[in-house]
Amino acid sequence: MTFQSLLDVFPDPEEQPSAAQLASLSHLDREDVALLAEAWQDVAAERRRLVLVQLAEMAEDNVDLNFDAAFKLALQDESGPVRAQAIRGLIEYEGRDLISVLATMLREDADLDVRSEAAIA
Repeated sequence: MTFQSLLDVFPDPEEQPSAAQLASLSHLDREDVALLAEAWQDVAAERRRLVLVQLAEMAEDNVDLNFDAAFKLALQDESGPVRAQAIRGLIEYEGRDLISVLATMLREDADLDVRSEAAIA
């Protein structure tokens, strides 16, 4: 399954992406992140959150999978539960580039759960 097949299925609430399709979100390059960002807008918030839950579980089970780019994209989501799940997905991320982002989320995010997850992270 390819990344493009996931993008084709992703917005359709009747279609569930397969694990292989979700795995195509691992190690995204900038071009793929831009394509995902475009498709992300057409997906219901709860589905976006559930996909992030699945990605976190997959990454926990397989250390070769890296969904950091997808989680970072989701930090900008309009939905608080999606942003909170994105932070949970980045729990093992060690890059310093998120320090200021998480600090801002901790201080300014309107969603209490997001602020809580930012504090934990």
